[in-house]
Amino acid sequence: MSMMKIRRRRFIKLRKFLMIPVAVALGAVSLCATACSGIALVDGKTYADSIPVSLPPLAGLADGDYRGSYTIAVPAGNVAMAREFKVVVTLDSGTGTTRISGIVVETPEDFPDATLIPTMIARVIDAQSLEVDSVSGATFSSKSFLKAVEYALAP
Repeated sequence: MSMMKIRRRRFIKLRKFLMIPVAVALGAVSLCATACSGIALVDGKTYADSIPVSLPPLAGLADGDYRGSYTIAVPAGNVAMAREFKVVVTLDSGTGTTRISGIVVETPEDFPDATLIPTMIARVIDAQSLEVDSVSGATFSSKSFLKAVEYALAP
């Protein structure tokens, strides 16, 4: 047998011998790096529900347009159709009580789910509250929209 063949066989045996321990070590390093970095794989709904949303008092705010934006941080392993919302909230006190009379979404201009934005706008205006249900399948986007409305009206 030539010296080349002997070296090649030794290399193949060594490679097979080291393959499993190296794979295990790399997996452990990745797991440790993820754990040590503060990244946690979290259920999306639980994470979104943990972000508080509340409507600031409208009394004392002048009629007009108020701008707000919010970008949600999506946890690892989760996806959002839209992470950032920019809104214009219109207040009107024509009925004697200051009310949200309209909401216009400036960003995102296009949205994959054409029903999300009109649904969320209608829910907020009808309830005069930000304590409304998210649109199913768009939890992060719904929460980002609600936070943008909150920030628009925050003092």
